[in-house]
Amino acid sequence: MLVLAVAAAVLRLPVPGNRHRIDYPGAALAAAGAVVLLLIIDRYRGVGWFWALEVLLVGLFVWRQRTAAEPILPLSLFANRTVRVALPLQFLVAGAMLGSIVYVMVYLQVARSVPASHAGLYLIPMATGMSASGLLSGRLLDRGWPARTFLVGGTVCATVGLGPLGFLGTDTSRWLLGTDLFLLGTGLGQLLGLLIVVVQSAAPAGQLGVATTAVRFAQTLGGAFGAAVFGTILARAYAAHAPAAGGVAALRTLPPSARHAALGAFVDAIDTVFLSAAAVMVVAVVLAAFVRGRSGDDLADPVPGVPVVPGAGQVTERTDGGVEVRV
Repeated sequence: MLVLAVAAAVLRLPVPGNRHRIDYPGAALAAAGAVVLLLIIDRYRGVGWFWALEVLLVGLFVWRQRTAAEPILPLSLFANRTVRVALPLQFLVAGAMLGSIVYVMVYLQVARSVPASHAGLYLIPMATGMSASGLLSGRLLDRGWPARTFLVGGTVCATVGLGPLGFLGTDTSRWLLGTDLFLLGTGLGQLLGLLIVVVQSAAPAGQLGVATTAVRFAQTLGGAFGAAVFGTILARAYAAHAPAAGGVAALRTLPPSARHAALGAFVDAIDTVFLSAAAVMVVAVVLAAFVRGRSGDDLADPVPGVPVVPGAGQVTERTDGGVEVRV
């Protein structure tokens, strides 16, 4: 609340004179499509009619965006190459990040019997790597380093961190686990904030708001899909390795004679999750290689019918010490 109060009192942004209408039907169709797709992933058996519903919702959403006076996601935005690459890249990175965090915690609590109150401490190396690499990459980007350097470097670093997590055991060294998480955090720290800046810099001035919303939505959706997909992978892999164990939830209730074998099957299933996340990041490496330019105007591609304003979305400092936001 204090931040909101200070922002309201201090921040002075230009307000357009025209009134705009929110595309509520488009937002509803996008939300419905996302929910149905998550249900398809969660209930991977007997969802034939869900697929038909998903195709219908996607078709209606595209139709709405083509016909709405002010669409929530203008299709012309995808004429920009940088946006076309950055949105799916953000989706993949968010999915791999959330999936890795969730299932590292699950691994620690189930396979290593670490209390939930202590498991979060194991993520300190990851948080340290994210913070340090995020600050450093931001400073170097301000000095003119190419954005692609950090996008490719970040995805490669995250892949290198995720790969060894796919070979965890019940007695893996905590130092090794911490090193892997530090590498993962170092990679992710270069990606999450930078992808938003890249999209904002590439988007035309008239579409800066929807471009920012789109990349945030891709991040949120990627996290939700990552948790759902990796959860499905874990359940199916565990059932394949230990069909008589009765599911992950029943692991703690097994007698000691059966629990050891079931625990080994669970760790193998967790390893499958991390290897799948590493495969996702390999795809992200390929996408990151297609991002061109540095930042600001170097990333902007003209979009038919939408004027490109030099410096759109950049923050510059005035000579009187104030801050001017160019939109």
